[in-house]
Amino acid sequence: MQPSEDARRLRAIEARMGDGCTLTLVVEKDRSLALEGVEPATSESGRIAVLDRHVGHGLAEFLARAHDDIWFLVGLVRRAAGRIKRLEREIGWYRKALELAGLPSTPPADLHAPRDASQSSHQTIPDDNRHRNYAAEASMKCDEPAFRQFLCELMEKPCPNAGAAAELLRWALSITSRKHLNTDEAAAARWRDLRARFEAWRRAA
Repeated sequence: MQPSEDARRLRAIEARMGDGCTLTLVVEKDRSLALEGVEPATSESGRIAVLDRHVGHGLAEFLARAHDDIWFLVGLVRRAAGRIKRLEREIGWYRKALELAGLPSTPPADLHAPRDASQSSHQTIPDDNRHRNYAAEASMKCDEPAFRQFLCELMEKPCPNAGAAAELLRWALSITSRKHLNTDEAAAARWRDLRARFEAWRRAA
């Protein structure tokens, strides 16, 4: 895939910056301002430029620090781009987990519609299932090597220990804590479905 125009321009800026130098702002005897540094073409140190008297100290400081400041900004852009790529991968895993759980992978059209204050944010576990400690069950499953292997294959991520498996499980079930499995019927239903998938996977192994 060809790089975008923005990517090409960023690379060109980096290439030009590589030929720059760190400048120092100095005050001449006549109180005028000058920039000192190493001239890239000749590698000679000394005056790079003498600024006219009308150039204020603020603008002179901006010119002297431009090279370092632009490098700093380029680094911010690179780190932000890397973070965006990581978030895109995580969103992909999250959507896959929702699809595997039988849930829509895109937000509903009325996501931002006003919600009645009387409406609960989740469905309560029915009385006939309240005696089930799904959170403890999920915790024990994460200790099982077979279940960890199942999660690894399901989420296409490594989970070498129970802690990593617990994190993947929260992603797969769209919960922030396994405690929700005992209070949220929708989360509990997703856990029961995932557990059934695991049993089917183990029988087929």
